[in-house]
Amino acid sequence: MNGKIVYTIIIILALALVIYDHLTSPVSSLSSPGQTQEACAPCGAPCKVE
Repeated sequence: MNGKIVYTIIIILALALVIYDHLTSPVSSLSSPGQTQEACAPCGAPCKVE
């Protein structure tokens, strides 16, 4: 096999692994701060208890 082909295959596999890892990351399942139940403000600040 030609050296260029081997390096191209390695780069394509590495990029596919990075994309797969990014898409299956558990962080993407978390809600944004403004979507939590305790948040009153759009920025995700907690409600003041009075």
